[in-house]
Amino acid sequence: MSTGTRISNAERFGCWLGRGWRAYVRRERRVSGCLVAQGVPTPAAVVLIWGGEGAGGGVWVFFFLFFKHPPPPEGVK
Repeated sequence: MSTGTRISNAERFGCWLGRGWRAYVRRERRVSGCLVAQGVPTPAAVVLIWGGEGAGGGVWVFFFLFFKHPPPPEGVK
């Protein structure tokens, strides 16, 4: 019988989320660096990145709100 400790599902899930978050931050920094290398000022690059994130979040909310629950049939209040 093995005496090694085993990680729980919660810890495994937390590690998965942490890896995803680190990958997201790494990609954001890479995009920001590419924009700055193209000559975009750093504050403008930050605004562009945050604007893209906000637009993506807005699209997600729009689809979640309007396509998850279809409108009621005609004549039903």
